[in-house]
Amino acid sequence: MPYPPDVFKMTKEDLVDISIHDFPPGTTLTPEQVLHIFNSLGALHINQGEPNAPHYRLTSGLCSDTYLDCSKVLCYTGLCTLFGTLLARKYSAALGNAFHAPAWVIGSDHSAATLSFVVANHLGCRHDFTQKTPDGGQTWGRHRIMPHESVLQVEDVISTAKTLEQVLGAINQKNPSPRLEPFILALINRSRFSEWDSRRILCLAKVEAKTWLPDQCPLCKKDSTKILDPKSWNNQP
Repeated sequence: MPYPPDVFKMTKEDLVDISIHDFPPGTTLTPEQVLHIFNSLGALHINQGEPNAPHYRLTSGLCSDTYLDCSKVLCYTGLCTLFGTLLARKYSAALGNAFHAPAWVIGSDHSAATLSFVVANHLGCRHDFTQKTPDGGQTWGRHRIMPHESVLQVEDVISTAKTLEQVLGAINQKNPSPRLEPFILALINRSRFSEWDSRRILCLAKVEAKTWLPDQCPLCKKDSTKILDPKSWNNQP
């Protein structure tokens, strides 16, 4: 394998084996490289207005032309370590001379749990993640966050900021008024937000996803099949 590797020339089998150690110190990836990895692993699907191709119904009930499945990428430990390390570096660069490690790095259940661990490990701080509740929410209950301790939120993908809100709400419920770092880290930002809750979103790639109410969806009007469970894309011919 060449050093550093050219991800655009790599096969799927090669991509799942790469890690942070395959790149020179300080290397970053362009958004195009990140999205190429997602495409190659079948983790990113975009309907370009094609009536014969499926589109998606998100958990919010909206229709969308785009779906991301970060679990297909982050299940490979080398890629998870690569992306988590790059996010930690982006956080450090954003703070510049004012750099300090947060007291806590916190992710959500499920894919963000492993990603946020890598970020915490690189920054040298404590880590945990919320857990999903039966009703689709998030809960926090294992640790106490002291008022003077800061929290850095990490997500695998930001779509509507619903999960961000749930995680922060769960933390606040058990730890009133935690001190929040001025940034939120996300592997992919597919939302319309560049900041949320007065915190800037730092991401490795952004996807301009379109969403519609079901009765206003142009893909539904073109008789494009609506995938109710986006993960069933794997079963499409």
